[in-house]
Amino acid sequence: KGLLNKMNQLMYSRGPDDEGYFLESNFGMAMRRLSIIDLKYGSQPIYSKDKSKVLIFNGEIYNYVELRESLEKEGVSFRTNSDSEVIIELFEKHGYECLKYLNGMFAICIWDSKNKNIFLARDRLGIKPLFYYKDENIFIFSSSLNSLKIHPSVKIKINHRSLLSYFSSAYIHNPDTIYENIHKIKPGHSIIFRNNELIEKRYWKLNFHDNFNSKKFDYDEYIEKTKFLLNNSIKINSRSDVKVGTFLSGGLDSSYITKELSSISDKKISTFTAYFPSKKNDEREL
Repeated sequence: KGLLNKMNQLMYSRGPDDEGYFLESNFGMAMRRLSIIDLKYGSQPIYSKDKSKVLIFNGEIYNYVELRESLEKEGVSFRTNSDSEVIIELFEKHGYECLKYLNGMFAICIWDSKNKNIFLARDRLGIKPLFYYKDENIFIFSSSLNSLKIHPSVKIKINHRSLLSYFSSAYIHNPDTIYENIHKIKPGHSIIFRNNELIEKRYWKLNFHDNFNSKKFDYDEYIEKTKFLLNNSIKINSRSDVKVGTFLSGGLDSSYITKELSSISDKKISTFTAYFPSKKNDEREL
């Protein structure tokens, strides 16, 4: 547990409110928490009712209220008000297909102690990071590269192809990282690790439909649909048991989000504008 704790503490700044550990035989995992939903009872790891499955996750499930209500109608009972318990119960019901129901940003791990499986998943657009290292003896995963680097089994070596990618596009393409032998789980993908083998699955991809050719384009209809989707996204993204604020950059997008959030919230909304002395485009005057 000493090494696991050391790796976990490197993520303290991302999760200063709580920490949790799980150890079983030759498997262990840890998490740090930034408390947003169910401050009192939302600690992790969280277990299935028969204790055979254990979950930790980084992120937030925005539609957890609707998913919970649906599961409760089917007879599922809950011990907490957390979004993490919704994930584990959804996994109990739908297995690996549970991911298609989740609207959120997340890096998820579920340990199945009966089948000795590790299930890892990353949100559709890859908002939350999730890295892994594998050799013939060990499998290590983390949402932080710094945590992986300090493990004595991890061989650190710069990936020069990734370095060129970063210099050319300021981004390292999936599934590579700046280091050889450390990889990212791709957005919209999951992996199952069992018997020292990785099974990768793509659970989501963006489909483009040429609606302009299938029917006459209705400008007003698309405006209303976009407005509905945007406002619903603002509503469920702002669910929180702590204060919610917005960043105002001076642009239309942040201004609209702040205006809409203010109209649906019964609490005062704090707004923030940041600037950097070396930045050429200072937005304070906008």
